[in-house]
Amino acid sequence: MFYQESETLLAKYPQYKDYISTLDKFLGNLSSSEGSQLNIEVVSDIVSVPIHVVEFIFDEYVKLGLLKKKNFLKCPVQGDLVVEIEEKDNFPIKTFCDICGEEHSFNSEDVVVRYCLVRFKKMEDKKEINDALKYIPQSGTPISNNEIENIRNSMPILMYLSSKTSVSKNALLSGKRFIIVLHFLKDLIPFMESCENLGLSPSETLMFYKKYLYPHKDQLITYFKEKGYIIEPIESMDEALSVFQEKSIDSPKEIIVIEDGGYIVPKLHGDFKELLKLTIGAIEQTTKGIREDERVKNLNFPVISVAQAELKNRYEPPHVARAVIHNIQTLLSEKSFSGKKALVIGYGAIGREIARQLRDILKMIVTVYDINPNALLEAKNEGFITESILTNAVKGKFLIIGATGQTSIGRAELLNMEHNTYLVSASSDQREIGLIELESLAQDKKDIKMNDKKIGTKYIIRGTDKVINLLADGFPINFWASNSIPNEVSDLIMSLIFVSLLYLTEYYRELDNKIDSDIVNQLANEYEIAKIYLEYQEDKK
Repeated sequence: MFYQESETLLAKYPQYKDYISTLDKFLGNLSSSEGSQLNIEVVSDIVSVPIHVVEFIFDEYVKLGLLKKKNFLKCPVQGDLVVEIEEKDNFPIKTFCDICGEEHSFNSEDVVVRYCLVRFKKMEDKKEINDALKYIPQSGTPISNNEIENIRNSMPILMYLSSKTSVSKNALLSGKRFIIVLHFLKDLIPFMESCENLGLSPSETLMFYKKYLYPHKDQLITYFKEKGYIIEPIESMDEALSVFQEKSIDSPKEIIVIEDGGYIVPKLHGDFKELLKLTIGAIEQTTKGIREDERVKNLNFPVISVAQAELKNRYEPPHVARAVIHNIQTLLSEKSFSGKKALVIGYGAIGREIARQLRDILKMIVTVYDINPNALLEAKNEGFITESILTNAVKGKFLIIGATGQTSIGRAELLNMEHNTYLVSASSDQREIGLIELESLAQDKKDIKMNDKKIGTKYIIRGTDKVINLLADGFPINFWASNSIPNEVSDLIMSLIFVSLLYLTEYYRELDNKIDSDIVNQLANEYEIAKIYLEYQEDKK
């Protein structure tokens, strides 16, 4: 344990042992930046502890003096915190709001509670640093049946839809072959089980995993291989697809692609014509993947875009942003962020949330860059500094986060950065930051380590004393030894992919060979995914 107060709570509430341990690690890992305000909803999402439990334990920490509880007025227009007040203040309170530039009459419903850590612990013990990093050694240790059941229980919407459709559509996927590129996280287990219930055959399914440092990657590789799936690294795509194609010649079966990142669809149209002939459709869940698919001149089959689903774009970005912020704090646990300058490149759904949380949680001074003037106007209206020239925007920044899904940082940007700038990618693959340019500019490079575990690379720029620090080696920071988003969020996304798969398999003959961004919203309504989610949330209270 990081804090003696946690030991006290364990003795008093042994039934909350796991929750207290989880929150103790979270608090122990916080940077000692002054003025950090903890929002229990944000904490709940990051550590996957129910909100009411976080509130209860935090209130107990307040009694013990580890946390301090503060009350703030919230701007009714922008939703940001305006000013701290005493709990006994009488309402209404009239005051000028610096956030939106208007005077408001605040009532009790405009008050929000935040918690502040009173005493920070410097992590010197190696075991504590390991815990804070949440580093899980990569091994093929089998996943227990109890653990799998817990994963299923954390994804009730998918389990409900799977059970409901298993009778009426029990052989829907039978006789099909699958090529799948999805994140190797534990939420993949119930998704593949749901597909198996509808007839998917593991031995006819080729699954690729990415190079990301997923926390349980080797365990999942072992699990799926033992079930008979064909498992390959994304780097071996050409060889694996060639073998898959040879089998198709002897035993032609319809093929469905499910992917994250636009790897397979362009590849089939370019180099694997026999597989292309057999492919009846694809499902893509990322904007980056849709961009890749749009480059294909004449699609040979329909592509259903989960990436543009309204439910995904409304609910997922805040959670991805929280994972980004949390992992930055974890990897740079000895750094102070408050008052330092940050740049967010790309003000899309995820970039917007990252900018907000850098400002509101880490208390950083945030600049936004985007090639779209409308996005910059929106950022300016939300109170951010904006810059329309990227080479200027990178100057003087402590932290730079790319969230465009494309290569946004090249030679000119790297040369204009300050000494000891930290670079982070919040998009797919090692794409956001120009690694070839960075390698070419560097005279030397060294691993950045914490407790003998690599967390990035330090590049020394040739002819200067300037150091550029690349966290997570340019891989998306939200997946660096982390599950990225809580299972209840991935439950929504996996459910959207699942119902899209049902639709594609049944109706592909009626669909045009194009990218369809509308059908997923219709399917979400038809299967009442949002409604089911709300009903489960209500049941938890």
